[in-house]
Amino acid sequence: MLVSGVPGVPGAKAAIIGAGVVGKNALKMLVGMGADVTVLDINLNKLTYLDDIYGNRIKTLFSSSDNIEKAVSEADIVIGAVLLPGAVPRTSTIALNNATLRYGLMIADLGLDIAMNRSEPLKLGVNIYQGNCTCEGVCEAFNFEYVHLG
Repeated sequence: MLVSGVPGVPGAKAAIIGAGVVGKNALKMLVGMGADVTVLDINLNKLTYLDDIYGNRIKTLFSSSDNIEKAVSEADIVIGAVLLPGAVPRTSTIALNNATLRYGLMIADLGLDIAMNRSEPLKLGVNIYQGNCTCEGVCEAFNFEYVHLG
C-alpha cells in the first residue's frame, strides 16, 4: 500500500500508540507522506500539544483499551511507540549522549560545584550531592530526607 495513496485511491490509515519521541517522529513522517494518522497516548497534555501543532491533519485519542482496539483494527500501519529507549537502544544511547555530553565536559573542565552554579539544567539533574538526596521525587518514593540544592 502506498502511504500517500494516489488520485482515486485513499492513503494509508496509521495508528501511533504513544506520543513520546518515537511517536512524534513517526507522526511527522506519516503526516508528511500524506497518511491518515491517529495518535493515542495517556498524557492529555501531549495530545493537546499535537492537536495545536497539526490541527485537523491528525486525530488524537486517549489511550484506552477500547480506543486502541478500534484504531488498530482500522489501521493499515501501526506504530508501537510506548517503549522508546528499550526498543531502540542504539538511537536512544546516541540521543542521550548528544543531550548530556556538554554537561559531562563542563563538570570535567570546571568541577561539579562551579558547573552547577553556571548551569541551572545541570543543577536540576543532580540527584545526590555530598551524600544527600537532592531530588524530591526520589526522596518521596524512598522516604528519604530531601535536601535542596541552593
